[in-house]
Amino acid sequence: MKKKKRNQKKKKKQPSILGRLLLFAVVLVAAYFIIIYFKKEPEPVTHAEHVPPRQQFIESDHPVILSVYDWYSKDKLTLEEINQRLENPYQLIVLDKDINANRSNNFVLIAKEPSLPELDENLKQTGYQYVFHSLVVYELRNRQLQPILTIDSNQITDAHGTQLIDQITAAYGYALVLEEWEHPALYRAPVQLIEIVMIDEQGREASDDITIYWDTSTGAYKATNTFGAP
Repeated sequence: MKKKKRNQKKKKKQPSILGRLLLFAVVLVAAYFIIIYFKKEPEPVTHAEHVPPRQQFIESDHPVILSVYDWYSKDKLTLEEINQRLENPYQLIVLDKDINANRSNNFVLIAKEPSLPELDENLKQTGYQYVFHSLVVYELRNRQLQPILTIDSNQITDAHGTQLIDQITAAYGYALVLEEWEHPALYRAPVQLIEIVMIDEQGREASDDITIYWDTSTGAYKATNTFGAP
């Protein structure tokens, strides 16, 4: 009788000790680079180069907004704590909030000289909160703080330096209120309208109210004294 041949199972070839060591080394190197990548320090936040800071918002040759950002991002200070550190005449009124509903956060700084009048009671009763002679709205884009709105005594300009309205000099500054506004057809979330009015030496209203709003079609600020009119 012929004997049936048994099917012999082939033994799997085991990796050598050297091969296992090499594989382990590759895994370690890959893990190291992954850790380094995720722990890499982000690029520092800078002031936008194509729009230099206005002189009114430079302190000791340094943009005030960069100090504000460092205190907020590194020292974890609140708006109130930052204002305690800021030197006169500066005041921060918006800290890292998306006030235009365009998914980019904003910072708003004002500057007020001691010579400016106190706000008139009638303006306070209509909601106005601040008196200022200069204002800047920054937006954080690609690790740069970009001025997207600037107001001084002589003009109101957008991110491109375009003057938004013709005006006379605001010799005694402006009164300001930030007004929340909803319009689901235009904005995905509530926005903050910037409402200003020139004031006189008594802190009283000296011009028409101007509403400055974010125009989604152009991605820039616009201004009008007939906001909401039909």
